[in-house]
Amino acid sequence: VADTPLGELQAEYWNNNTEYLEYVRGSVDTFCRHNYGVNEP
Repeated sequence: VADTPLGELQAEYWNNNTEYLEYVRGSVDTFCRHNYGVNEP
């Protein structure tokens, strides 16, 4: 959510950077999902 004009430009940049978004989504599958629940009792 962009609250300022600068924030709107930043949000537009990151949302249109599809290569980076794919990388981040892949990282979630590699690191986060594997470790999800490790610290659960």
